[in-house]
Amino acid sequence: MDNFDIEFRIRPRPVNKELVSDLVEAVTTLGSVYDEKMGYWSDNDDRGPFGGRSLEEAIEVVSTDQGAIWFLYNDMGYSLAIRPQPVEKSKLGYIGMWINHVNLDPSYTEYRLGEKGALDECLRNAEQFVEIAKAVWNVLEPKPIYGLGDYDIDYWMTSPTDEEILNLKVEPHIFMLNFYGPELIEKFGKEKLLPMPAYRVEELKDGIMFFRSPLPHKCGYGAGLGNYEEICEHFGWKTYFVYIFDMNMFKPSVTEYGIRKTEFRNINALKKYLKRDMDKFRKKVEGGRVFVILKKPSGKPVPYHMKEMERWVRDEMGAEVADIVW
Repeated sequence: MDNFDIEFRIRPRPVNKELVSDLVEAVTTLGSVYDEKMGYWSDNDDRGPFGGRSLEEAIEVVSTDQGAIWFLYNDMGYSLAIRPQPVEKSKLGYIGMWINHVNLDPSYTEYRLGEKGALDECLRNAEQFVEIAKAVWNVLEPKPIYGLGDYDIDYWMTSPTDEEILNLKVEPHIFMLNFYGPELIEKFGKEKLLPMPAYRVEELKDGIMFFRSPLPHKCGYGAGLGNYEEICEHFGWKTYFVYIFDMNMFKPSVTEYGIRKTEFRNINALKKYLKRDMDKFRKKVEGGRVFVILKKPSGKPVPYHMKEMERWVRDEMGAEVADIVW
């Protein structure tokens, strides 16, 4: 994990000085300060980032080129990305924010602050980051269709596609932090969204925000999973969960490496993801064991794709398989 990202997916709109200025005003009114040392990034000039430049210059350039501007909020640095026009093959624009993941991981400061002090600091950072996101949400008009927040979003293989978001087909994707705009609220119903069994649900201006789990967490088995399955059950979404491992969560000294988190994945994406990480793990940890845990329904026929995954993991990837019946 490198960053925690929040992205608001929006229908394309012109990038102009008014939009950029409104976003900058929203975060500075909250208490953010332009980080002149870091400066800004222009999408049309790969020599950046351009540190030591004025905020006025940053607004002018990003208003023309799209890009990102760096800020400090109570000594926590973050980047405000402003790309209302689709990038490359995208169909949607986005407004986003990201911070270094160490701001949300207590293990980095426990030696200095102690366990409680480190967790308290990360909780404050998380709340500050959410406040920034809410300030950005409030100033955007029309509201985003959808928003998501999690670690390293750009590397996820199963986040909703632009086409799915435009068609309001965002289920059963649930991230650590989720934002639903007016169209999704109309689809699912506020009376269904507000009482969902999430870690936290909050009504925003023409939107709803909910957490799958608290943002700061320690790496390890089930880290950040939260109430994923309970939320899916609440909405009646039919999903199958397969435990997979996350390469970034293991220590180099470990020689037996297991499963770290659960996500919904279609079978082709899952195979691609697993093969990539198995190959990386085997290359990095000579002689390490790879095993995959499959959750199977109790008292019901095992779905075909579960049988196929078990065969593929064992026969083609040479990994060990452990079954959990639920």
